[in-house]
Amino acid sequence: RGEGAPPPPRSPVAPSGATAPRPLPSPGLVSPAAAEEALGLARRVALEQPASALAKTALALEQAALDALPADRRAALARRPEDELTRAAALLEASRVSDAEAALAAVEASVPATGRPADVACRLTTLRGKLLGRRKQTREGAADAWGEAVSRCQGEAHLTALFQAGNTSATLGRQADALRFYEQLEREGPTHRLADDARIKGALAALALGDEARFTSLLERIDAVYPDGDLTTDGLFRLALHRIGKGDWSGAVAPLEASRRLRPREHEYWSAGRASYFLARAVATSGDQARALSLYEEVMREQPLSYYMALAHARLAEADPARADAVRQSLDRPAVAPPPPPGVDVPPLHTPAGGRAVELLRQGEVDLARGEFAAAGLLGSGAPAEFQWAVAQLYGSAGAAVLAHSIPRGKVSDWLDRYPIGGWRSRWELAYPRPYLPDVEREAKKSGIPTSLAYAIMREESAFDPVVVSSAPAYGLMQFTLDTGKNIGKKLGLTISETALKTPAVSIALGCRYLADLRARHPVSPALAIPSYNAGPGATSRWLTQRPHDDFDLFVERIPYEETRNYTKRVLKSFAAYLYLYEPEAFRGQGRVAISIGDPDRAANTTVV
Repeated sequence: RGEGAPPPPRSPVAPSGATAPRPLPSPGLVSPAAAEEALGLARRVALEQPASALAKTALALEQAALDALPADRRAALARRPEDELTRAAALLEASRVSDAEAALAAVEASVPATGRPADVACRLTTLRGKLLGRRKQTREGAADAWGEAVSRCQGEAHLTALFQAGNTSATLGRQADALRFYEQLEREGPTHRLADDARIKGALAALALGDEARFTSLLERIDAVYPDGDLTTDGLFRLALHRIGKGDWSGAVAPLEASRRLRPREHEYWSAGRASYFLARAVATSGDQARALSLYEEVMREQPLSYYMALAHARLAEADPARADAVRQSLDRPAVAPPPPPGVDVPPLHTPAGGRAVELLRQGEVDLARGEFAAAGLLGSGAPAEFQWAVAQLYGSAGAAVLAHSIPRGKVSDWLDRYPIGGWRSRWELAYPRPYLPDVEREAKKSGIPTSLAYAIMREESAFDPVVVSSAPAYGLMQFTLDTGKNIGKKLGLTISETALKTPAVSIALGCRYLADLRARHPVSPALAIPSYNAGPGATSRWLTQRPHDDFDLFVERIPYEETRNYTKRVLKSFAAYLYLYEPEAFRGQGRVAISIGDPDRAANTTVV
């Protein structure tokens, strides 16, 4: 719900100075039970974490355990093709594509096609489809592999293969094939978790084929067919957005109303307040200004510091500045008294594990403390929110911003429906911390960008982890590839290396300067720097050329890259939160998103970024 989880942790790293394990004693000195237990544990690491630094150690332990077993047990416990497929899948997940390809080829060579068990054949073709889909030049083969998986797999794997076959076909422009796969999934799995997804994607394939009537028929009753679907409201919005794109704002009213009836209050960052906001725009176009203003006010009140709250604030301020100001001021006066700040005096902290965790934090041993918190029952899916907030508070006090903000970001969500007033404020501050503040303030001022914008980008790029590396690979707090980092570093007189990009001060300097350069490209609507930071300035310029008359809200909704579209919303949501928390005067005057891309007068009255 809400924010979405922060980037996943990196693979575990072997302790410094770790050496290969000593061989187990000879079979006569180790019980078979002990050797088999060692074998199972070591094999699990070797198969499920083959890209980690511990993989070689685990492999050596696995072989040592096998050697300590009697010959008949060694044969019985030898690796099976299914084990090697598990390893190949883990390698692929870790983006070790060449290694995954070699592992798959070894399985294919060891098990003849005519004698393969059904489950092995299914997993082979599924992994082959995933592997080939990773490279643009092999996607044709991926479509064929998924088509084969459809025929070889049963049950859940069969339905998933249908979905992936549709996705790959659509990516290749084979829209008729994509539509056929999606329709088959709906027929064979009408209650499957991907059925509503298939309905939406099938509708888009139909639209790409020029069949607007089928597109409409698939989506206009999606709420009746899939009332519990997690993407049903997205389907209704797709229909509304298509009509808006044709200038048919009145035609957008029905699907937007249906979306509000189905989910009166959505919480995901990409859709919280979306239906109400665009319904306000639609009814305003038809002349019902009173209802439009009421809907904008509703979004401001019910979706605290969300992306669509910022848009609604801008629209209300343009139409009725006094009313917008009155609503904004009322947000600081909650009708219900807020709770006190989260406390740290919860029972599990008085257990031995809780006490060890607190003492380890005092000593700066954050990773070790995390294990003790879990052992004390303070973390995990079953832990009460009160306990998890206590841990977040302790992490925050210890300066562990990465871990402190990960708890409200991905584990507790009660704060998302409340403005940062009273005790809620400290919860928001944990979710939106400001590590490296002197560096950020210095570089933001030097580059002429808002400090809150630098933090919003940092939060969404790296979750404040200074040494994180993406699959690109991009490095550090502000996530630069080596080439881009060197280009910007030249302007700042900095020598850039992978190590430098993982240095907070360097990464912050590069990020602030790059944001300043991107904002300078779009003086009328500097918020366009945000999609440019994600997709590149060339992509944003291309989309502007294609849709020069879109307002900012429609421009964002029609960004063709889902990653960039959602990234823009996340960053602007974070920007609004940072402004509200730490730059209240700026928020009061500017806490809203630009309306216009091309009209300097309208943009100047509403822009924040």
